[in-house]
Amino acid sequence: MKIGRCTDGDAVFWAVIDPEADSATPLPGPIAAWAPMVMDGAVPTAAAGRTRGLSDLTLLPPLERGSTVVVAGANYSSHLVALGSALSDRPAMLLKPHNAIIGTGQEIAFSPLTEQLDYEVELVAVIGAARPGPSESAVSAWDRILGYTVGNDVTARDLALGGVLKVDMFSAKVLDHATGLGPWIVTRDEFGDGQPDLELTLSVDGEVRQHDRTSSMARNVAELLDYADARTSLGPGDILFTGTPAGVGHEDGRYLQPGQKVVASVEGIGSITNVVGPRG
Repeated sequence: MKIGRCTDGDAVFWAVIDPEADSATPLPGPIAAWAPMVMDGAVPTAAAGRTRGLSDLTLLPPLERGSTVVVAGANYSSHLVALGSALSDRPAMLLKPHNAIIGTGQEIAFSPLTEQLDYEVELVAVIGAARPGPSESAVSAWDRILGYTVGNDVTARDLALGGVLKVDMFSAKVLDHATGLGPWIVTRDEFGDGQPDLELTLSVDGEVRQHDRTSSMARNVAELLDYADARTSLGPGDILFTGTPAGVGHEDGRYLQPGQKVVASVEGIGSITNVVGPRG
């Protein structure tokens, strides 16, 4: 099932979408209201509103304001080797603000703070259920995942180093209106149990720059979720970027330039397309 966050120019709502049928059937309320039902196999759309034409709507990034965005890095061996690094003894993670996120079709803002704007295609997990409390039965991390979407974790490489700690991933990762997310969520049942094995690709002006599979992750999605959730509780609507493979611009100095079209794709989910805006 595909679930998108849509707007008709007035209202913003979640909907079960069918691109082939050009349809969008609204879901009732925020993601926390319907995610548990969807994860149980129900489609709670009957009372939410009439079916709309998808082509009459604009797809927004599948993320509500106030949701937590966790970004995991250094999680593909190919990426680590290309950058001359090695896998650490624990995941590298940070938080990304909502203002950094853009949807498919929106412009990637080119901050005046950077000369090295880079791309990172990623599988993004969308959380559908909170971690059980101490008195509740344990639940596998896999069973807490609503589905997956596509991310492009745009990064300012030249801002990543510096400061008293010699590393400034905050500046590198939080740039306003730069990180792509979308075009929709595909529910986990479409991929079976456990770690999905999906093709990842990213192209710049039609040239494929990144190509790998999600099965190449050093730590799988459930391991990343368990690690993150042990430190900050994640619940319905929160998302987890899971790392990027080799091929980023930092490897050969081919960073993003104004006017370039960037397409990030994940097999079985879809693609997000964004054009790099003018330098700020």
